[in-house]
Amino acid sequence: MYIRKDPFYKKAKREGYRSRAAYKLIEINEKHRILKNGYCVADIGCFPGGWAQVAGEVIGEKGIVVGVDVKKTQPIAGGNFIFIEGDFTLPDVRQKISSSAGRPFDVILSDISPDLSGIKIRDQALSVELCRSVLEFAGEFLKNGGTLLLKIFQGSDVKGFLDELRNSFKDVKILKPSSSRKESGEVYILCSGKK
Repeated sequence: MYIRKDPFYKKAKREGYRSRAAYKLIEINEKHRILKNGYCVADIGCFPGGWAQVAGEVIGEKGIVVGVDVKKTQPIAGGNFIFIEGDFTLPDVRQKISSSAGRPFDVILSDISPDLSGIKIRDQALSVELCRSVLEFAGEFLKNGGTLLLKIFQGSDVKGFLDELRNSFKDVKILKPSSSRKESGEVYILCSGKK
């Protein structure tokens, strides 16, 4: 159990971000410069919109963020955010994502989480399964040389998934932002240079 009103939660409220998760992407981007002005970005599992807010600020008005989630996500200021409601694994939803972007994505972000049951092994397996779906999406819609950033819950089958990622990307790193709760089993995988 965590304290909902922790320092990052309070900071997000104060600074106008929709979730404390915004600071994870801010930190990762400050260290690794994955987002740049004019980029085309997909945000898979974007609700409530914290990552889309951060991405939109960095890429500016010449860039575009296409967010997709099964939960309705409210519009984001700046005019460079397009929201698609639906399951990103479905062909018709993928077509909408692709046509909204109008070009291959420079970066695909995914802070997506399965519906958590509290059963650690089950939740972790579902997390890997979701990440595999995002990797498959990236195989189709991420440009060559592009970047993929995924959240995953640590467990025994992550090693095998990392091998899959290394087959598709030149560089694969595991990150644990300081804004992630220490007790959380989540880590982020940064995959650079799509082959």
